[in-house]
Amino acid sequence: MRKVFFVLIAILFPSQLVAQVPGTGTAASGAIGGPSRFGPPPAVGRAATVKAAAGASKAVVSFLNNLGLKHEVEVSLDALSPTINQLLKNSGQAGVLVAVDVEVFRGEQDFYQLAGGKIHLIGAGSSPHDVYLAFASSDRIGPLPVSKGAMLDNQNSYTIWFTKTKGEVNATTESREMLSQTVAREYIDVALRDRSLQVLGERALQAALQKISDEVTQQTIKQRIAQLRNDQEANAKKLERIQVDLQAELDRAQRAQAMYVQLSFIAGILSIAQQVAAFKAALGSDAPPAADHAQSTDDLKQIAQQVQQQAEQKAAAFKIDYSQTLDAGHHIQVERLNILRVQNYPATDVPQLRVFGP
Repeated sequence: MRKVFFVLIAILFPSQLVAQVPGTGTAASGAIGGPSRFGPPPAVGRAATVKAAAGASKAVVSFLNNLGLKHEVEVSLDALSPTINQLLKNSGQAGVLVAVDVEVFRGEQDFYQLAGGKIHLIGAGSSPHDVYLAFASSDRIGPLPVSKGAMLDNQNSYTIWFTKTKGEVNATTESREMLSQTVAREYIDVALRDRSLQVLGERALQAALQKISDEVTQQTIKQRIAQLRNDQEANAKKLERIQVDLQAELDRAQRAQAMYVQLSFIAGILSIAQQVAAFKAALGSDAPPAADHAQSTDDLKQIAQQVQQQAEQKAAAFKIDYSQTLDAGHHIQVERLNILRVQNYPATDVPQLRVFGP
């Protein structure tokens, strides 16, 4: 568990760690340069190819020249371009995220090179934030590819978000440090993270299935995809309704139990009429008409017990219904994911789909 946590911290805050493992980069592939005082510039480039779009911004080119990394980045983008183009064409996702991780050897003159000797594909997905959060949350991430004696320079590392519109490739650069900090705040809140991952996973899955539906020729597959989406949405709404009803019964049982205990304390202080008023105020609309006819504290305590028992029985039934509905939703999800496998969808390159497991 400590190892996984360490790796996650390394992903989210890489600038704080000095590498302890050998990397694949060599001195010949790097360059002596000067750091950017303000980090990588946010910019949007637009061109016919991936490499051209990534270098269309003069600010980005100047930034890379300052670090001595322009040639290394261009060569790495050339190698990665076919994968990026395939994902832009075939994944149905909004875009593709890559990481330009810069490592630095500190000395009299700092020496910069790409960590691992190349640009790294993070994956396709619905947005840079969505892809990065899913990537950082995955249990498949490994050690950071940093050379021995170097450290990741998070200030000068950045991401590129590639999209495609009207035949042109758009490349949007963003500071990796800013993206990491945004994701880290969400990652720390476990409940928020888990909810977000489920939403992000569903978002990517719908986009993937829509892409398959648009391109497949068999009407039976198109119809099944549409039916499964309707089934999934209906299942999700049912789960929400059950959760609301279950919580209401749990609250009702808790209030009835608290009233039962309170009656023991107020029995010798308040009149029976005042006790009835307190009982009805505590239970509100859940107070049964029998409370108006109570003749003693024991009568009210018995009514409180009945209310509690009824609420607990209903809550137990809702829990069973919730479990069954959850299982039904799981079967729907398994069939939807199986469509991706049968249609050879590139799911391994879409981090958001990892929320559903291998």
